[in-house]
Amino acid sequence: MPGSPFAVPSIATNRLKEDLIKAGIYDAFSDIFNSSEIGYAKPSIEIFSFVITRLQLNPNEIIFIDDSESYVSVAKSLGINAFRYFNLSTLRSDLSEILR
Repeated sequence: MPGSPFAVPSIATNRLKEDLIKAGIYDAFSDIFNSSEIGYAKPSIEIFSFVITRLQLNPNEIIFIDDSESYVSVAKSLGINAFRYFNLSTLRSDLSEILR
């Protein structure tokens, strides 16, 4: 989806920005929602509500991918298209339906 925001909610330390810069991927994200900065952490409903509000999108316009079933379940409860990551093949299959 060219031109779509690419954001990440993370339960990370206050070094996340520095770590992403060192990895050379900081500029790949339009927004970074770091729990240590915003005060909410996955799997709370509050972090997902915060992200929805900040991105100014409807929940069904958001795709969330995580390897934790509890995080995915909370996101789904808000209407977010959420997928549990098992492997790349499964993820491709999961996303193929929604990205048509």
